[in-house]
Amino acid sequence: MTQTSSGFLRAVALAACLSMAACGEEAPAPEPVDTIEGITITDARLVLPPVSGNPAAVYFNLSYDGDRGIAVSGAEVAGAKSATVHDMMEYDFKMTMAEAGPVPLTNGTEVAFEPGAKHVMAFELDDSVQARRHRRSYAQDFRR
Repeated sequence: MTQTSSGFLRAVALAACLSMAACGEEAPAPEPVDTIEGITITDARLVLPPVSGNPAAVYFNLSYDGDRGIAVSGAEVAGAKSATVHDMMEYDFKMTMAEAGPVPLTNGTEVAFEPGAKHVMAFELDDSVQARRHRRSYAQDFRR
């Protein structure tokens, strides 16, 4: 039996939006809302569009260890008028981005929502969604 759900992505997007809100300050970790047992979301981030008015992208890692099969069929992003799950695919011998079909999850499934693959597009962001500066430098990201 397959159940479709979009509610758990609201928590992902909410976490990403809240982490972007405090400019120059560390944002507190948000409490998950409307989650589904067995789903774990890590590394959630919302990337603001370079041109105001364009959609933003939400990336994260999803793992599922539930007992029954489910499918992700949509998304909600706090601070956005609408959101959809997208994927890259080949059409007419060209790579293109389009709305994704349901993403099936069974016990042990891990899915990376990342650039150039599955991701969430957030449309018509309100003014409450703002970038924050990262405290650590890029040099720290590349240290071994």
